[in-house]
Amino acid sequence: MHRAPQIVMLAFAFALASGSVAAQQVAISELIFMSGCWKTAPGVSPEYRECYTVPKAGMIQGSSQTVKDGKTTFFEFATIVEEGGKIAYTPFLKGVRSVDFPLVKSTSGEVVFENLKHDFPQRIIYRK
Repeated sequence: MHRAPQIVMLAFAFALASGSVAAQQVAISELIFMSGCWKTAPGVSPEYRECYTVPKAGMIQGSSQTVKDGKTTFFEFATIVEEGGKIAYTPFLKGVRSVDFPLVKSTSGEVVFENLKHDFPQRIIYRK
C-alpha cells in the first residue's frame, strides 16, 4: 500500500558546521516526525526520495532512491536502531552495510547523526 507523503520537501542535509554537539538521551519514539516520505522539491534534479517507517520495537526502517533522467542511479536502505539507551543511523549503500552514525542531537523537529571518523558525510541531519 502506498502512503501519501506527509512532508513534501526533503529537509535532508549533510551539515558543514564544525564541532560535535552533546549526545542526547532520547527514545526512538521521539523520532516519529521522520516517518513517511521525504523528497526533493519539484523540478530538482536529481530527484531524491526517502521513506521511513513509524518507530516500532526499537527500530525505524528506511529506503531511498535517486532518480536522474528517468533512471535510478542510486539506492540505499537504512536502519535507525535504539540499543542500550543509544540510537544510531546505519545506511546500507546499494544493500551493503556502511558505518554507524550515532545520534548526537535531537529536538522536536530535528535530529543530527554524526560520525566524524567517516570521510563523507560526517553528519546527517533531518529537519521537519
